[in-house]
Amino acid sequence: MRKRILIVTLSVTVLGILILSLLFTDVFYRGAVESAEKQLKTYGNFFDVSAPFTQEEAEKLAERLDASRVTYMSADGTVVADSAAEVEGETREDRSEVIAAIAEGEGFSVRRSKTVGENMVYYCFRTEGAAGGAPAGALVRIGLPLSSEIEYFVDALPTIVWFLLLDILCCLIFAWVATSGILK
Repeated sequence: MRKRILIVTLSVTVLGILILSLLFTDVFYRGAVESAEKQLKTYGNFFDVSAPFTQEEAEKLAERLDASRVTYMSADGTVVADSAAEVEGETREDRSEVIAAIAEGEGFSVRRSKTVGENMVYYCFRTEGAAGGAPAGALVRIGLPLSSEIEYFVDALPTIVWFLLLDILCCLIFAWVATSGILK
């Protein structure tokens, strides 16, 4: 009897803790994405439309933006400059944030970057253009690294393990007390 009560209570609570852990991981991840999107939109305000649309300026802007990744592109998504890699002349027209920026003026995306090999949040917007600076309709993309959902879960594992150990202890005490009362 004791063994059965222990197994049932332990199974239910362990399953509950694991499900809640997965749900909370998703909630925290979505919150991190929303926070990064707000931060990137604010970073977009630091772009100086009158500054030259060059590799050097992309690197300067990236440095001012806490080492974010900054990519300057022509209106069709061809890379003009990138602060993180030598990709000038390559096209980014197939990236969702670029497609949205071309169509709607701005766009966001969360994905793994093939160029830098990290999970990134991207914000891309179309510029109005200015003499001596960015051409009209050019695109500016700013990216920030972001942990994946799996990385959030792995980071939470030590806490989850402590909760599971505490759960096992509570289940043992509960099973002992419950079965002692039933057997008397």
